Amino acid sequence: MNLRDYLAQLPEVDTASLAKGFLFWAENRIYEVVEVDEGGYSKARVWRHDESTEVALIPDSTLAKRLPLIARGRVLPQYQSRDDLLANRRPPAFVFPTEKNALGAAYLDAGLCGERAGVYVRRHGHHAAFEVTNGLNALRRYYFSRTSEGVETDLPDIKHTLDYELIPHQYGPMVWRLLPHWDESPHDLNKTVAIRPITQDQLREMIERREAEGNDDAWAADTTEHARDEYS
Repeated sequence: MNLRDYLAQLPEVDTASLAKGFLFWAENRIYEVVEVDEGGYSKARVWRHDESTEVALIPDSTLAKRLPLIARGRVLPQYQSRDDLLANRRPPAFVFPTEKNALGAAYLDAGLCGERAGVYVRRHGHHAAFEVTNGLNALRRYYFSRTSEGVETDLPDIKHTLDYELIPHQYGPMVWRLLPHWDESPHDLNKTVAIRPITQDQLREMIERREAEGNDDAWAADTTEHARDEYS
């Protein structure tokens, strides 16, 4: 199924009918319902962006007089349970060509579980990977082959040490393809990586970026707060 056919089968609804936390597709972007009020003060914003992207959801409302209006959208399919992320009761592990794609897919899966599911995204140990977790158990893992700084990871060299199979990201949910900067290109996991040397300037930029993000615990931040600018 191509992306156009996938979008066509998503139900188109009045966005004002959606509950807080629901995600929908409109104007070639993913939006999140951030406030619902019977008095007409219902609004959404571009997913994982700040209030500058907010839109009104109810025509002729007070809010619609000062914000752009999006009255119709295609609602993204929510997981019925966080256990839907599992495969045969085990956390599947997908591999992505880039860190940005891996992180985006993880946040999207967490968001589609709903606000009450109690799941969040964190770094998977010291691996080049993220995971969606309930705090006790991993539900799905997201490995990547290249960092945001463009440095190849050692994933091809360590994959034989993992006790589970790595699934190419193309076999993941179609909804991932709605992510900004989605990269559909495959990656050869059988190729041994020779990590290229990096300059002192690149190293300094990497360190500054990690320090700005905080320590490893920062990766376990709530999915509504962490890394909003990853997809700007």
